[in-house]
Amino acid sequence: MISSLRDPKSFWECLTDTETFRFAFVRNPYARILSCYRDKICSGREPRFLAHIGIKDGRKPSFLEFLERIEQQPPREMNRHWMPQSLLIPDAIDLSMLGRFEYFDSHMKMLLERLGLELEDMQKVDSHGTKTGNVFRMTVEERGLINRIYADDFRRFSYEKIYGV
Repeated sequence: MISSLRDPKSFWECLTDTETFRFAFVRNPYARILSCYRDKICSGREPRFLAHIGIKDGRKPSFLEFLERIEQQPPREMNRHWMPQSLLIPDAIDLSMLGRFEYFDSHMKMLLERLGLELEDMQKVDSHGTKTGNVFRMTVEERGLINRIYADDFRRFSYEKIYGV
């Protein structure tokens, strides 16, 4: 695996090499931000993330306040955990495969087949799982913020926005 941090030149060469197999996984923006909030803000395991949203007294904001605070951040300056996926996976990168977390098992199987690997070769690690599925209990205001913050993700990755009640 080539890392953008360890070997930036080789990393960027791979992104433009037509022979290199490039893949990414995306996640429904509602599930992604709710899971992020539960893991990075509510769990208490990583209080450093409160500083990323301007909270210095250690209190845990509501989900609505969390969304309001990240909406104020310039997207390119957001923490990568809540930065829009459309910025993390630039349009200029021609992906060989785009997987979706909503179909993780089947998409991972396709990826492993493409790479010539067996499922037994993989080790599943789920140290930050929040059990956020695909049913979202959010207020209209919270959904509206998510729709605005992640508008490009909804469009680019063909996720359906939820409006109204």
